[in-house]
Amino acid sequence: MNNQKIAIGEIVVVFLASVFLITQIRKEAKRIALRNVNDSLILLVELATEPGENYIQAEITYGEMLRRYVRHMQGRETPSFLLSPNIAKELGHIQKDCLSKEDVKIFVDRSESKKQKLSQRRIKMASRAITKLLYSFKLSREGPTPIFEPEAISREIEDAIRHSLKEAHEKAEIYTNNPNMVNAETLYRASQKAIVYFYLVRFDYQKIITQEKLKKFRTDLNGAIYHNQALRNSDIVKIDEDKRSRLFLYSDNELRYLRLLQTIMDNDIQQAHALLQIMIARAPLDANP
Repeated sequence: MNNQKIAIGEIVVVFLASVFLITQIRKEAKRIALRNVNDSLILLVELATEPGENYIQAEITYGEMLRRYVRHMQGRETPSFLLSPNIAKELGHIQKDCLSKEDVKIFVDRSESKKQKLSQRRIKMASRAITKLLYSFKLSREGPTPIFEPEAISREIEDAIRHSLKEAHEKAEIYTNNPNMVNAETLYRASQKAIVYFYLVRFDYQKIITQEKLKKFRTDLNGAIYHNQALRNSDIVKIDEDKRSRLFLYSDNELRYLRLLQTIMDNDIQQAHALLQIMIARAPLDANP
């Protein structure tokens, strides 16, 4: 009888321990899923506010950024069957379905104009798909934004951040010396990559990037906004209304990059999250659910 009681007691202990372990794993899985959702906000904002004009290059850039985000998210250890929804897995599907260019043969056979329209359509498809995914995880959940612990950053992401900041500075110098539409868009695209990768490491960026480089990036963003305005109002360079409109959109997004950069440098992560939420609310209606 005593042996039986001991056996039953051991079973109860094992059962309770298993329940506790599963509860903790589920809690960790939920935390990681929420972190993936918060990371994905900036991708959604960028897709939803894409200003053009070179949609083909934009699609390539979004595909590259999304792939790197997905690989980083997949590196966060948790049993995938406990994630609901599995943000990393679903983002991977969106990247393959919308931004992978697996239909290369069909794509190549089209005119330049049709290629641009196809890329523009695929960007909108990706934007709508990510919007639907994030809202399925209650994107507009109540309560303060969680402050996550620093995590290990892959060499790929570290290299991407350093390279994108270096590229943004180089493009800024080119634009300053030769302000034109091509250089304005090239700088915008480089700055976009820099802020997207920077946002991913917002909780522990100090180990990767010096304050001097971030201040230089801030100066370059201010310079981009200034030169965009000068180019819009130039009497020397002929700028039609469409180009003026795009320069305004570049500046609008670059101003967001400035604010996002400063809030993270000020260690105000909740404000950075709120800024992205505001931008999602302001995004074009066809990008909203």
